Amino acid sequence: MKNSKAARLLSGPFASAWVVIGSVLVGVVLSAFLKEIQESPPITWLKAWEFTDGAMTRPAIGFWVLFISVAVVAACREYFSYARAKHDRNELHEDIESVREVASTMPPKDFLRRSSSSFRDMSFETDVVYASSLEDILTSRDEGEGSSVAGKRGDINLIIRMVLDSMINLALHFDQPHTYRDVTYSANIMWLKDPSEYPDREQQAILWEAAERLSDCENAGMFFSAVDNLLVLDLNLTTNSTNVGVPEVDSLKPLCLGYKHGERGVGYNLPGAPQTLIDIDFSHVKDSRAIAGTMTEYGELARKKVGAYYNNDTRGRSIFSMPVVGYDPVGGEESVIAVVSIYRNSPGIMEGDQRALMFNHQMVPFVSLLYRLCWVRQKVDELEGNPLTAYTEVPMDLTSTPEKESQDGDGSD
Repeated sequence: MKNSKAARLLSGPFASAWVVIGSVLVGVVLSAFLKEIQESPPITWLKAWEFTDGAMTRPAIGFWVLFISVAVVAACREYFSYARAKHDRNELHEDIESVREVASTMPPKDFLRRSSSSFRDMSFETDVVYASSLEDILTSRDEGEGSSVAGKRGDINLIIRMVLDSMINLALHFDQPHTYRDVTYSANIMWLKDPSEYPDREQQAILWEAAERLSDCENAGMFFSAVDNLLVLDLNLTTNSTNVGVPEVDSLKPLCLGYKHGERGVGYNLPGAPQTLIDIDFSHVKDSRAIAGTMTEYGELARKKVGAYYNNDTRGRSIFSMPVVGYDPVGGEESVIAVVSIYRNSPGIMEGDQRALMFNHQMVPFVSLLYRLCWVRQKVDELEGNPLTAYTEVPMDLTSTPEKESQDGDGSD
């Protein structure tokens, strides 16, 4: 009704004009015919306190018609003006909320310039190492020598860490001004592996030692028979925001996470890296200390173990993970090769889910670079028989400084 023609008319300028003019006319008629009005109903009824028939003079009729019309129009005008003002206020509040939501999800000033500049630099580095590594791989296959490309792994790892370092810096800038001082951001790569790739009991024992902390299984055999995929942390593909210059390897312990497909994984797959594989989408964990409460398929003791792990993990208080998805030139289809995680030592990375979604969109080009680098790194590993030590051991010249090693926790998922 507030948008009807009558509402617009009664709350518009014509109604205001009539209230003013009508009030003047009421005063004029009252002054000119006061006696006649007083001697006519309903004044005479009120004086006699009885309602009987009586003749109204024309001045009295005119006065009461004017008075009633002015009173009705004035009341309607006030009502519809209030209704319109309330409607306008509600629309204003909705507009303010919309602007606030847009502002809260927008990247900070200068973020897009930084992002494009970093991507341009990393694209060049990626193209160089990708082309040279691919050429060496093809040459080694022709010659039947896998060891000749072993040195390429270090070059590829360095460029991957450089891409991770760029993503860390962008995440730190994206979180401003919501971030805190002295916050350390970190990043890592976890490889997506099939358990059948590790039939050797010794390899299974190594991976189980890395998986036991966050698994509900009791032994390696139970673990490998229960999960559909493994996520294996590559210690050589880790870094943090305290690095200056060439990004160094972070000091983390080996970590392996299990993943189950479909409904089997509900309440089993950890938020973070494993969760990205469910819908092939990003995962946002605002506070890792709440993870244990989501593991409904874990037993009580297993949940306590997970809770203790994340309570002590001061590096990964909040986590943002994305699947490394791209086009496999050999398989001829899109595939997931790994998961990249960015995390920090305080809760609230990316502030909220909407900002996390925006950051995910901004990181798509960098994930594409990571896919190319991880793909060629995987081909190097295949030529050497996929040695597990390529993930679980760090060359002596890349080990972290004692200061870094003194930090607590892993924050690896």
